[in-house]
Amino acid sequence: MNKETAISFIYEAIEDYNSVVAKEIQLEKKEDTLLFDPMGKLDSIGIIQIRTALDEIMEKKLGVDGSVFAGVKEYPVENPFRTVSSTADYIVWYMEKKNVGK
Repeated sequence: MNKETAISFIYEAIEDYNSVVAKEIQLEKKEDTLLFDPMGKLDSIGIIQIRTALDEIMEKKLGVDGSVFAGVKEYPVENPFRTVSSTADYIVWYMEKKNVGK
């Protein structure tokens, strides 16, 4: 899997999230959009919505069983889910580790 594909999956999760929230808390589909960051727009429920949507997208498109977030303890970067770009980097790393999407 490459970073562009991971970003497209994240953008799809953002679209799902944006379809059910008020306009003022919708997320932009940009690489520097803050996701899991205290300065971002997501509250705890929003974080769960994005994570769940992303897991569902990964399962549907790649057959990934379980949460893509399961490997976070092994990832060498603190808060890999801070932005769209850093989340995509994590997903690429995780998929390579699991040997999925190659």
